[in-house]
Amino acid sequence: MAGQGAHLTDRATAVTCGSRHVVDFVTARGGAAFLVPPTVDTDEFRPRQPQSAGLPVVGWVGTHSTAPYLQAIAPALAAVARHRPFRLRVVGASSVRVTVPGVETEHVKWSLAQETHDFASMDIGLYPLPLDDEWAAGKSALKSVQYLATGVPFVASPVGAAAGIGQPGPPTCWRGARRNGSRRWTSSWPTGRNGHRWAPLAAAMRWPTTPRRSAHG
Repeated sequence: MAGQGAHLTDRATAVTCGSRHVVDFVTARGGAAFLVPPTVDTDEFRPRQPQSAGLPVVGWVGTHSTAPYLQAIAPALAAVARHRPFRLRVVGASSVRVTVPGVETEHVKWSLAQETHDFASMDIGLYPLPLDDEWAAGKSALKSVQYLATGVPFVASPVGAAAGIGQPGPPTCWRGARRNGSRRWTSSWPTGRNGHRWAPLAAAMRWPTTPRRSAHG
């Protein structure tokens, strides 16, 4: 978070931070930091209704700068799909075409008016992040909160504030942030009736460490 981030925080009277990592960054430079975790409007983000039968929809919401994180886990998604077929819905990142071999993929343009509908249209959410990247470590895990608010179980990398969300056991089940010999991580939070329905598929997903965020996103 050096460079422009340091330039701005060094000149600020106080900095509101979405994650503990950013708080530590600001205070280490002598600044005044206040932790303000992300929230959502629960009148807008509401638990979704049960979906009709058919292939489950595994979805992701992001931008062109984070689309490489999703593309990096394509091999893991393809491996799961060979045994448990699903459809992939990519919301945002309109300038990038994410492809997963053997998986039907739908690209949806992001809009604020459709945001809550897009989250609620998923059976399982994805939140992949690189493990050794300062930018990712500073993320506030807003996407985790949005998934939880809509009752969508999700699989995430234990990076930034996302590593601190979830607890063992139902109805919110964090399957751990565990790493094995092939450097693979998984975390999943099944929530509510919809979450329990698709929890086994969410638990089946594993992905390797994703690449560092480049200077160009």
